[in-house]
Amino acid sequence: MTPIHELLDQVLADPALERRFTSAAGPAELTALIDELGMDIALDELLDYLDGTSPQSELSDAELERVTGGVGGSRVPVPPTWR
Repeated sequence: MTPIHELLDQVLADPALERRFTSAAGPAELTALIDELGMDIALDELLDYLDGTSPQSELSDAELERVTGGVGGSRVPVPPTWR
């Protein structure tokens, strides 16, 4: 699992954290949140992933299986479009 996937799993597991993530007022706030969680992820790398322009944006085998198997789906929290 990539650091970005680990971050998104953490964010999705905690509604309060998801609200903070998706309502970040700007890049500095999002970077501070990532640092607070102890993650080593470049903001540009995360934003490229969320925009779908990163090779990591592709679904993992497990995510693809969940989607195609009808056992749920992948949900990706997205911060505001201040980029």
